[in-house]
Amino acid sequence: MKVIIFSTAENLSGGVRQAANLAKSLMRRGHDVVFFVQQTAEIPSVDPSIDWRRLPEDKKLWRSEVEKEVISANAKGIPCIVQAFHNKANKLVALWTGLWAMPGSIYKAYGVGYRGVTYRPRNPLPYWSWGIRKVIVNSAACGKLLSRQYGISSKIELVYNSLPEGRNIPHRSPEDVRRELGLSANSVVYGTVTSRKADKGNDVLLKSFSKIQSPDKKLLLVGLKERDWLPMCRELGIADQVHFVSYAEHVADYLQLMDCFVFAGRKGDSTPNALLEAMSVGVACVGTSIGGVPEVLANCGTVVPINGVNEMAEAMQHLHDDPVLRKSMATACLEKSYDFTEENRAERIERIYYEVAGSRVSPAYIRACEFDRSRA
Repeated sequence: MKVIIFSTAENLSGGVRQAANLAKSLMRRGHDVVFFVQQTAEIPSVDPSIDWRRLPEDKKLWRSEVEKEVISANAKGIPCIVQAFHNKANKLVALWTGLWAMPGSIYKAYGVGYRGVTYRPRNPLPYWSWGIRKVIVNSAACGKLLSRQYGISSKIELVYNSLPEGRNIPHRSPEDVRRELGLSANSVVYGTVTSRKADKGNDVLLKSFSKIQSPDKKLLLVGLKERDWLPMCRELGIADQVHFVSYAEHVADYLQLMDCFVFAGRKGDSTPNALLEAMSVGVACVGTSIGGVPEVLANCGTVVPINGVNEMAEAMQHLHDDPVLRKSMATACLEKSYDFTEENRAERIERIYYEVAGSRVSPAYIRACEFDRSRA
């Protein structure tokens, strides 16, 4: 099968990383995959093994570039899927595949949309277009929102995010990371991996942490700059208990130090990658009742209300005071994380593609693709 992945993301967002992981998984499964991105996209530098195609600066030329790949697949007589990632890509793929589905079109390709946030979309085109055969969502909460708003329950397919292979393996020893941060082995470490966006609820986490009764508590904030949050830490009287790591490519180095991971998001997130990564390292997890977080933490973690400072503080205090509970929750989170493997996700999406295309690819073509890549 020919799979054309198209993302309009320019930064290294969780969504585009998920798209890249999918591309690699589908390649391993024998599919011919190309990944279209904008000229300024950062993701190609992360993994050169993927067949990246940078689109022209002139957006009017984007469709013709994608159509060349569609024609190539059509000439070989194999199904062609165009998978969109991110909002703008969904709109364009909905338009293009709608045109290709018109009588007399020489292009035969099937569009698949994607939605990975729980914001209410305003534009119905990607969901009503006859060119978009299925819309993949990464949480049941996201799917319900789209179904209620646009009445497209028959198009919705639930596929949770996956954990990138090796993402949960630390690159440094715990001792080295503790020395870097000045943390003692006796500290009870809370932490999160986040960004400065208001939707991430960092203010709620800081306020909740300040309420914990403990002389040995520490808070590790990965993804935040100290200068942006130090004033609030001082105001709360926790400045000497909070440690900042502005950027970390290998987040497992820091996750391994945490006794409790806290996801404090208040809007938009559907299935947070950082939460899945923390679970895969074996960390007890607390998360707000946003999007798919209650689904992910079902039977393994603690869910608290959005913006619930007191409730979050109570959950964190409980884990602080009960090391046995903390250990059992960490074990449960680790076991649950095995459900979110890259291969499980790729297999599920592959079945969706075959259903959309209404046909199967012969083993001979798969072997031919593998042979071509081995010679490249």
